[in-house]
Amino acid sequence: MVNIRDGGVYRFETLDGLIASYDRGQFVPGAELAVRNYEQLGGEYESRFVAKSVPGDKWKFTLLHDPSVCLGFLGSPFDDPVLSTVRDDGAAHTEWSVDHGSGEHESLIHAEVDSDDVAWTVPDRGVSGLPILLTGQNGSPGQQWKVGIPIDD
Repeated sequence: MVNIRDGGVYRFETLDGLIASYDRGQFVPGAELAVRNYEQLGGEYESRFVAKSVPGDKWKFTLLHDPSVCLGFLGSPFDDPVLSTVRDDGAAHTEWSVDHGSGEHESLIHAEVDSDDVAWTVPDRGVSGLPILLTGQNGSPGQQWKVGIPIDD
């Protein structure tokens, strides 16, 4: 398991240096997460999330200013859902395992759903603006994340 602290604020970064974020102008809950260049974040996008420990060595990642909204998805993992902001009311999948990935500082963020396992996935590396999809684990670089503490809080 990766060293995450309960109540800590984190960012999720791809191997290409793109940051997981959502557009503050989108309706929350329901805003889809995409990866963006750090320089694009500014005031328009939110990229910081609070880690909340849940039983079973799992985590919920809540919005910085609204702990009732988490990163997750509605529906079946077989419908190719996009990671989005969802209300934490039991209707959505909001619990994530964070395990060591392929490299020393890399993590795999995934969830077991209906006896399948879906992972946060960026389909094309290095392309800013792409949504974060939830797909079966395949060991690709697009499923490797760096979990870090923002330095600009």
